Amino acid sequence: MSHDLDSLLGVSSDPGNPAAVAAVIGASGDQTHFARDAAARYRDAYLIARVTTGFGTVIKGIGGVLAGTIFFGALSMSNQPYINEQTKTTYIVAGLVMATGCAAVFYLFGVLVAAQGQILKATLDGAVHTSPFLSDPQKAQVMSLR
Repeated sequence: MSHDLDSLLGVSSDPGNPAAVAAVIGASGDQTHFARDAAARYRDAYLIARVTTGFGTVIKGIGGVLAGTIFFGALSMSNQPYINEQTKTTYIVAGLVMATGCAAVFYLFGVLVAAQGQILKATLDGAVHTSPFLSDPQKAQVMSLR
């Protein structure tokens, strides 16, 4: 029955057939327009994925710089001439604990953000791979495999 409906509408029920997809959405059969639009959309999405991954890396770097600043700030405070030996040790240990905690939190958030970018890239790879509008060379170009 669905085959009869397909023939009445003049389309194919094969979703992998680019002509069938073009016919369903009312296209004139010119796939270059669809390929260009799909490639542009995928390139934009890959850009967002790369920026997200890069932002995660930046967050991890900020955490390292901040942790170093905390530790060296505590170390410089402990080197004041009016500080006794027990207080110096307390400053150094407290600075080390705070710096480690800060680095761990920023590293964790950086990994989570970078993972979101990687997940988006993997999802896009699947979408590009199954796109009926793109040829294999176009898919490779969009996925930056060349």
